[in-house]
Amino acid sequence: AETATMIVPSGVVQVSTSNNHTLFVKSDGSLWGMGESRYGKLGNGRGGYNSHYEKIPFQIESSGVIQASAGGHHSMFVKTDGSLWAIGANWQGRLGDGTETQRSRPVQVIDSTGNVSYVSAGVSHTLFIKTDGSLWGMGDNSQGQLGDGTTEHRLSPILIEITDTLSVSIRRKSFYVKADGTIWAMGQSL
Repeated sequence: AETATMIVPSGVVQVSTSNNHTLFVKSDGSLWGMGESRYGKLGNGRGGYNSHYEKIPFQIESSGVIQASAGGHHSMFVKTDGSLWAIGANWQGRLGDGTETQRSRPVQVIDSTGNVSYVSAGVSHTLFIKTDGSLWGMGDNSQGQLGDGTTEHRLSPILIEITDTLSVSIRRKSFYVKADGTIWAMGQSL
């Protein structure tokens, strides 16, 4: 559009978009999605390769969500109890549930004892931060983007940084900020 168009009239507190889909969280803790639902990434039960586009926002979760991240053919979200949830394509284990099984409905990756505070979904991997400042990751590691010194894909979360992680941003590579103000990067061809 040449000018801005209002999509939702009120209540949105956080939004995340990828190339093909968008997630947003409302102040009541509900999670909403729109855009391409290929591989089940919108959690509406539509899986597989064929695309279906949700042009009108629809509710994925009714309450309890504090933050969401739209990745490459997958979606991740954190609930108020510190649990981590995933939906969508799971190649290389990007959902972190220990499998490579596509999920067209939300699946819990980390339970409430995990104390997850933030998640970032990239093209084919995922990183998340816990309340203790530790940084964790899973999924595609072919370029070393999980920072564990290997190029092995990780189907379950691995510990990357023990403490002091403040924020993380990923796409194909990984960047994170530590409490001392330094920026760190993982992945080849930085």
